[in-house]
Amino acid sequence: MKTIINKTVKSEKTLRVVVMEVENDSTTVENQVETQQSQIVCPFLSPKSGIRLKKDRGIKVNFLRFVYALFVLGFFETSDGSKLTKKKVFQVFGQALNENFSAYSNDLSQSKRVNTLMDTQTSIFRKMEKVIRDHFDIF
Repeated sequence: MKTIINKTVKSEKTLRVVVMEVENDSTTVENQVETQQSQIVCPFLSPKSGIRLKKDRGIKVNFLRFVYALFVLGFFETSDGSKLTKKKVFQVFGQALNENFSAYSNDLSQSKRVNTLMDTQTSIFRKMEKVIRDHFDIF
């Protein structure tokens, strides 16, 4: 079963939603924004990037730790130079990686409760340090 809905969002922009039913009774929704201009009206509806996080255990929470640390260190701002919220930063990274990071705070809190050792919480940063040291031959 395939349903296509076309709806005009603004005069020259059209929202196209394609809903497909697959074998296991789940539903896949593919969203596209068609526009005559290069500007995307709804960034959350942009096409998929083609990359994702590996599904290995611990990958997602380590990535969330990494992005959270960069956010706290002030690495991100909007294209016009204004301040971003954590929610927006995680939304954009989720979009880029075809993931839903809307529960980033819960995921980080849960990992803290499960792995109370600081050594476990910070192991990703030591691994990253080793990669940089090895890459640049720093002793």
